[in-house]
Amino acid sequence: KLQFLYFIGNMANVRGGVSGILNECRAELMKAPNCMFASDNTGGVCPEVMEAVRQVNELPAMPSYGECPVTTKTIEVMKKELSLDDAAHIRFVSNGTGGNVLALSLACSRPFHSVVTSKCAHVQTNTVGACENVFGAKMHLLPSPKVVPAELDTLLAHCNETPEFYTLPRVVSITLSTEFGDIYDLNEITAIKEVCSRYNVLLHVDGARIANACVSMMMRGSEGLKPSEIMRRVIALADLVTLGGAKNGLFNAEAVVIKGHVCPSAVEVKAASKQQLLIMSKARYASVQYLAYFTDALWERNASSANGMASFMYETLLAKPSVVHVEVPQTNQLFITVTEEQLKTLQNKYLLYPWGEREGRVVVRVVTSWETGEEGCRKFTDLF
Repeated sequence: KLQFLYFIGNMANVRGGVSGILNECRAELMKAPNCMFASDNTGGVCPEVMEAVRQVNELPAMPSYGECPVTTKTIEVMKKELSLDDAAHIRFVSNGTGGNVLALSLACSRPFHSVVTSKCAHVQTNTVGACENVFGAKMHLLPSPKVVPAELDTLLAHCNETPEFYTLPRVVSITLSTEFGDIYDLNEITAIKEVCSRYNVLLHVDGARIANACVSMMMRGSEGLKPSEIMRRVIALADLVTLGGAKNGLFNAEAVVIKGHVCPSAVEVKAASKQQLLIMSKARYASVQYLAYFTDALWERNASSANGMASFMYETLLAKPSVVHVEVPQTNQLFITVTEEQLKTLQNKYLLYPWGEREGRVVVRVVTSWETGEEGCRKFTDLF
């Protein structure tokens, strides 16, 4: 009894102390280097999404594991917005690595199937070998930072000529946008898809920043298409898509699009999700975020704001004589070449990641998000 009373007393203290603990966290964060430009994962959740989660929390109890009406209706909305047919599957998962692994594992349905991607692709460099570990597929790495159609054609031809020696590539994965801020425009994706089709290979898009990429393509012309039309075309060209949300205002929510011809069985898609520890018991809290995301073009507005702030920082830095070099941003990622002194000054104020070298000097990556404002950008650029 004494142990039980002690437990209850501690629980009461925790409940009453949430505000106090969070205030302590705030104080710690104010002393530490600012994280706002370290990644688009470091920011908060946009108000529209948080409001959607609040509203769904007020609904009555409902079926779990994605069988609830909220998830069903969200999928209906997404299929309409993305021009997907009824045979397509959409699964909600809590993280991008899980989404990529689920998609690629469904593509590589035989033990001799393999994945082709760039040596710099996120699925290769930042997932601790998740694909190899979960479904055992070999990763064929192309030498360029992006998947180049000519290099892809050479590899696929070579593997298909000698199947008794090499695993058979079954899916090509591209990252949109890449780890170095580059995008694949519609012409590039179409060219890659044409090579894939010649060898009966599927195309997967790791769309962690697909929203930023689609907005960027619109700004660069893309036949005068709107971002929503560009996204539909990208998804039409792909067979599998990991549709990122956490980097653009959502939290613990990513969506995976699997075309029906990849895996006709919804039961098998769900079984694979469960086996890979990706099924959420209360899926409505993830799916409702995408309902908000695709309402009134929220995804486009968030991505446009993030991209715009990266461009604003670029223009500001370009006018400063002390700036060694800054790459033109294609999305919401900015790459700045800095001196040792500048690096120390920046890292004293901000958490930043070195992203390679240029002419013997460090390149740092700066990432803006949906909530980045001009004031925050100016405080950063004023350090140069």
